[in-house]
Amino acid sequence: MKWPSRIAQLAPQIARHDAIGNEVFALHAFFRRLGIQSEIYCDLADAASRPHVRAWEKVSRFKGSLLFVHFSHGAPGLARVCEMGVPFVLIYHGSTPPDYFRGTNPLLEQASREGEKQLAELAQRACLCVAHSSFTARRLEEAGSRHTLVLPYVLNEALYSAGGDPKIEKLYGGDGWVNILTVGRITPNKRCEDCIFIYDYYKRYIEPKSRLFLVGDIQGMECYRERLEHLLAELGLRDVYFTGAVSQRVLVSYYRIATAYISMSEHEGFGVPLVEAMRFGVPVFALAASAVAETLRGAGLLFTEKSWPVIAEAIGLVLNDHAALEQILSEQREAVAHYSAEKAEGRLRALLQRIAEQLGESC
Repeated sequence: MKWPSRIAQLAPQIARHDAIGNEVFALHAFFRRLGIQSEIYCDLADAASRPHVRAWEKVSRFKGSLLFVHFSHGAPGLARVCEMGVPFVLIYHGSTPPDYFRGTNPLLEQASREGEKQLAELAQRACLCVAHSSFTARRLEEAGSRHTLVLPYVLNEALYSAGGDPKIEKLYGGDGWVNILTVGRITPNKRCEDCIFIYDYYKRYIEPKSRLFLVGDIQGMECYRERLEHLLAELGLRDVYFTGAVSQRVLVSYYRIATAYISMSEHEGFGVPLVEAMRFGVPVFALAASAVAETLRGAGLLFTEKSWPVIAEAIGLVLNDHAALEQILSEQREAVAHYSAEKAEGRLRALLQRIAEQLGESC
């Protein structure tokens, strides 16, 4: 099979250790291992990514054979894609519906609304649309995709071999306390308030020696953070930590010290932190919304209703029952094997073959 000789990846924004940035760099490494010339373009890049990417405005000079366009929200630069006349593959990471941002961040609300229009144009013109779950695949088909493929998120395995932060592990690990963790940008669709209510019950009635860590970027969500802080004050709840954005080393340490992972998110195109928690052997307790159940592949403990006491009691029962805990962890080990580097590489080779076939049909 003859692969494309050059592939450029386009993403409006890249941060070295966010979900999209991690996958962009994982794909970049894979393409290069196959001998494909690979380049990355974006509008905005953080300091760690900047030396490895090119400015979005230079993409018009790209004379390669194929583009991979990463989409999660609207961006002005995406309009250029359809004007270039180059075949492209749309990688859809899922986009948060605009109503979640109402009253919290009007700029993101507007970007989300504009993104819905851009998604339709891109999905209809792409040679192939790639979704990370059947949940997001349905959205692509609604937007007019002609050819849709479900391909699980590609983990950047190198990130998980990095050493942790000894200070975090010394401060919070091995002291007999239960550390409850949730990871992801602090946004309304994550329903951090539900995590707080679950923790409030757990700390009051099950285990006083417990903590809640909400690990994720807060930038642009200050209004939402204030509402959460007000809730904590009303409840008189202590030992709750908003970490803000953290480095990969610190993130690894939070997984290492975690006793349980909770997710009350209502909208996930694919739950990368769910896979990470399983990878680090942390039992997962999650609301079965959007792509969460599909990501977990039958593992973890799923809830169809937001009954905070029931979820808190379930956490307490599992953590105090060795057999039940081991059963959950065993199922999670089996599930996370689906996302291994070996299996991801096989799926990516199949993707390139599918793209070559589409190009041969003059997509």
